[in-house]
Amino acid sequence: MGHAFASAWSPDGKTWRQTQSGKKGAEGQMEYQLPPGSASASGRVLVAWGPPYSPAKAEEWVRQTGSEHRMAEEMELCRSREGRRVPMLRISEGDRVPERRFGVWVHARQHAWESGSSWVCQGFVEWVMSADVGAAWLRQNAEIYVVPVMDVDNAATGNGGKDALPQDHNRDWSEKPNWNEVAAAQKILKGLAAEGRLDVFLDLHNPAPGDLKAFFYAPALELLQPEAKAFKRIS
Repeated sequence: MGHAFASAWSPDGKTWRQTQSGKKGAEGQMEYQLPPGSASASGRVLVAWGPPYSPAKAEEWVRQTGSEHRMAEEMELCRSREGRRVPMLRISEGDRVPERRFGVWVHARQHAWESGSSWVCQGFVEWVMSADVGAAWLRQNAEIYVVPVMDVDNAATGNGGKDALPQDHNRDWSEKPNWNEVAAAQKILKGLAAEGRLDVFLDLHNPAPGDLKAFFYAPALELLQPEAKAFKRIS
């Protein structure tokens, strides 16, 4: 039996709310009910499987974060194959030189339709910028790169991106990547690795509909340094 999930709706494309769980109708259709007065003054209401996160939203958020926080630098990872900007943040606080900082890389949306991962990415940065003791320690001791949308072209045009031709973004990590975003990310990551400080690589994805628990992939034990092995728990 399939799971009945809620949908997202918005009168203005800015404030999003969730419906109650949908009801399966005839011929596999799903029915969702919206509360009275859901539409805007013009009679418009937007509906999506989840709150969208467009490349324009990513660019606006990166720009705003960079302007509001001295420790956050607005950057451009690259231009996509279709000429779109790929916004990126670089976060570090204090006088510690980069060579003495942990290297942390976080990106989302290698598959364009997995918009939830961009929201998680933004939430991570909001925590990093917070007064939390752990967040303060991280930004003072690490150099953090954040890319909220990797596959900007498919995200902009509304394509899924999964199994895209000639190469899925998520499978493009090779000696000769097809996508500009992957090639640009590899350049920075290889630089961190050469300096011996590629410490965290976090690739955010959406779970599948049947994945009701979070899961993580971690390197094999033989690839970890002794300090990292001490933190890895085998279940």
